Amino acid sequence: MIKLVAVDPDKCTGCRLCEMACSFHHEQECNSTKSRIRILHGKEWAFDFPLLCMQCAEAPCVESCPTKALIRMRVLV
Repeated sequence: MIKLVAVDPDKCTGCRLCEMACSFHHEQECNSTKSRIRILHGKEWAFDFPLLCMQCAEAPCVESCPTKALIRMRVLV
């Protein structure tokens, strides 16, 4: 069994806290360009959507999400 990070796009507000938490966890600085997760948003979309990373064993992005748009799921393989 493995744990994966899953996204509920209806809950994502585009706050980008997950990007900051990831960057700080891996690079010790809050810099979204060094994050392993990206939030897609823009004028052409009516919603924000996280593009997921490489699925860290510790996922600070999940814990940092204020709306719980990112969750851990157990998957049988």
